[in-house]
Amino acid sequence: MKRAGLILLALFVQVSALLAADDYVIRLTRPSKVGDRFRIDARGSTREQERITVGDQVQKDDKDMSVHLVAAATILAVDSKADATKIEYLIESCQKTSAGKTEEVLPAGKKVVAESNAEGETVFTVDGDPALEDISKALGVVISAHTPGAPSDDEIFGTSERKHVGDTWSIHTETTAAYLSKAGLKVSPENLKGTVSLDAVKTVGAVKALALTAHLSAKGMTMDVPDFIQLENSSMTGEFSALVPVNPDVQSHLPNKLTMQIVFRAKGQKPDTGSPVTIEETMDMSVENSYQPLKPEPQPVAF
Repeated sequence: MKRAGLILLALFVQVSALLAADDYVIRLTRPSKVGDRFRIDARGSTREQERITVGDQVQKDDKDMSVHLVAAATILAVDSKADATKIEYLIESCQKTSAGKTEEVLPAGKKVVAESNAEGETVFTVDGDPALEDISKALGVVISAHTPGAPSDDEIFGTSERKHVGDTWSIHTETTAAYLSKAGLKVSPENLKGTVSLDAVKTVGAVKALALTAHLSAKGMTMDVPDFIQLENSSMTGEFSALVPVNPDVQSHLPNKLTMQIVFRAKGQKPDTGSPVTIEETMDMSVENSYQPLKPEPQPVAF
């Protein structure tokens, strides 16, 4: 009888262990440190469709750009949360395509430094000099530096609870709304919705990884528009997908993708003529990143 009890206890422990192994710690952000290196292959695109109606006159303006960047990246600075705020990119290739024309943005061997400024915008230098406007626009499609003190991915999409495949949870709307508002898309938490799901567990190379997808949407946003224009409606939708190592202590060099669309409509009257004005704009953006770890650069030997 005693032996049967021990067998049942052992089986219970084994089953409990198996069940526990089916839930996972959710950790999207992994601490960075100065000197960390990785190779990035980033593909991004932006498209702006604008329609302005003044009286009976209609003006359309469509702009599109796609950028493909391959570079060896080195982290130069991090903030108090160990997020990279200054990164150097040694260019291997960087091309952009716009209006059907493909051209080189920067040749191989150029060094780009991306750093967040006081306004939270990413500014670029090329070989130590401020990047030209067209180069900055192209680089901004695919790379950015984290703003010091800004929320991490975990503070927006994460959860402190262990999760099973198929589980969903809400994004942190208060934090996300404050972050978007500071970035220029002013939105109240009650007008912001979002969920995150643990879709699957995959093996990528030798790494066991969690497949995560986040969906978010917002309405009733306010933006900076001329005084004679009133915003009628606005909306935003976005999706973020990522693979992250199951082991929260393992550095992540797995792919991720972000897509976003912003739509707004505004009306008003031209102050000089009184003519009715309608502005309709749709902005789409996406960026897809893949990474490879690189060894730290050798340090000079002190004598």
